[in-house]
Amino acid sequence: QRQQVLYDQGKRFEFLLLEHVLRLRVCPVEVLRGQLGHLLALSTLSNVELGVIPMDSPVATAPMHGFWIFDDELVLVETIAAELMLREPDEIALHGNVFDTLREAARFDEDVRELLGGLLKELSSGG
Repeated sequence: QRQQVLYDQGKRFEFLLLEHVLRLRVCPVEVLRGQLGHLLALSTLSNVELGVIPMDSPVATAPMHGFWIFDDELVLVETIAAELMLREPDEIALHGNVFDTLREAARFDEDVRELLGGLLKELSSGG
C-alpha cells in the first residue's frame, strides 16, 4: 500500500541508487531478483526518475549516508542509531546540493534499464 503513491501521476519522484547497493546480497537471490524487477518496472513510469551511479563512475562527493528530500521543508536522514528530520533551510539546501552533485554521475532511462537487465541476467545465470 505504501508504494501506491508511486503511481500517483500528480506526484514526482527522483531516486538515486549506487550500483553496488543493487549488487549487495542482503537477501535471498529470489528476493533480490524481485526487487530489481520492481525497480525496472518503476523506471518506466513517467513520474519516476530512477538514476543509478555505476561502480566505475567518478563522483565529485562521497555519498556518506542515505537521505530523502521530501520538499523544500524536510529532509529525512536515517543512521544506525536515529532518524533525523532536518528542517533548517541551510541543511535542506546542503542535501539538495549533494543530490545534484551525485546526480551528475548517474545513468538514467535506457542506461538504467540496461544495467538492471544485466544484473537480473547475472542473477539468473548464477552470478
